[in-house]
Amino acid sequence: MIENLDEIALANNLITLSGQSMSEIAREASLSPGNVSNWLRGNKSTLGEEAKSRLFSVLGIAGGGLNSELVHFWTLKKAKL
Repeated sequence: MIENLDEIALANNLITLSGQSMSEIAREASLSPGNVSNWLRGNKSTLGEEAKSRLFSVLGIAGGGLNSELVHFWTLKKAKL
């Protein structure tokens, strides 16, 4: 989906910035929280391209960049990503 970028690191960072839990994000994307959790821990076969697309869509990513139809607002609860 997103070339030359660590998708898992990006997803983890966007989930952190969203202020929502991973489970909330997964459910909003109609995905199993367990599958998303496994993917975020490095089991790349857990989510297919369609599932990753839904996950990133919920996180505000469309077409490999920020979705221009959304207002992006992130909350940083800790100083280190």
